[in-house]
Amino acid sequence: MKKGSLGLPMTIKASKEVILSAGTIQSPQLLMLSGLGPAEHLRQVGIEPLLDLAGVGGNLQDHISMGGLAFLVDPPNHDTNTGPGYTFNLPRATTLRTITDFVLQQTGPLYEWPFGEIMGFLKTK
Repeated sequence: MKKGSLGLPMTIKASKEVILSAGTIQSPQLLMLSGLGPAEHLRQVGIEPLLDLAGVGGNLQDHISMGGLAFLVDPPNHDTNTGPGYTFNLPRATTLRTITDFVLQQTGPLYEWPFGEIMGFLKTK
């Protein structure tokens, strides 16, 4: 039995199935906080197991993804000045001149950098 928002115990019943979905990471957490999951693990963290379900919270895998832009670290085999426009050649783009042009003139390949992307998982309360 859990406590409600006012700190009072409450019981919730359903006459049909209940579907719990809170995303890949939060769904297993909610199930385990409710007592559904690997019984030994639940006991270790002070949760009374209601149902021993060994698979809850297991096999979570991060899936690395990449956008549709290629960044070249080494120059391609052809002339970099006439190469395809869909690549970003890091050695050619990050010189003292391109950095100066970016900071002082707002021009050059760094100013035209297509996008920046960061992905992460944060634990919040």
